[in-house]
Amino acid sequence: MDFNIDLVKDDTMTNDFINILQSFSFFPTINTFTRVTESSRTTIDNILTNSHKASIDSGIIFSDLTDHYPIVLFTDLVKKVDDSPTKIKVKVLNEKSLQKLCAHLRTKTWESVYNCKDPNIAYNVLINEITDSMDCSIPERLIKQSAIRQKSWLIKGILKSINKKNKLYKQLVKNPSDANKETYTKYRN
Repeated sequence: MDFNIDLVKDDTMTNDFINILQSFSFFPTINTFTRVTESSRTTIDNILTNSHKASIDSGIIFSDLTDHYPIVLFTDLVKKVDDSPTKIKVKVLNEKSLQKLCAHLRTKTWESVYNCKDPNIAYNVLINEITDSMDCSIPERLIKQSAIRQKSWLIKGILKSINKKNKLYKQLVKNPSDANKETYTKYRN
């Protein structure tokens, strides 16, 4: 929650806000700076909770994506989820199945599409014909969802660069010197 009240300030507005929260049994979970600039450090982002029984672990993620750090909260109140791999249906696209699809599409007369006067109906008929041909020609297979490679374009070199940039940013935040700023800015650009 971003409420633009700096919780590390000791002023009337901050104290009133905290008192109102506590009167409803809420308390903030973030106690470190969530927005850092060259001229200020504030704690204006937070996650509020009214659970006193749960084990709560919160924190910030050092990131240069925005001027506010992302905040996170982990708790044991979450229902246990079945983490067994989910199986999903995928089409098996290969040379053989694509040839079969092309052959099936060549057998269509397409009259049902050509004879439509309404372009919206013609479009729907066309999609149905193509989908029917795909269903007949391209086999499906059940695979574990974990077997699907995530972000295949994200190669090791890019990952290394992202991690190095994030490390330099974290170093800049912890020690905001001119040298660290120059190193980070040069690497980022």
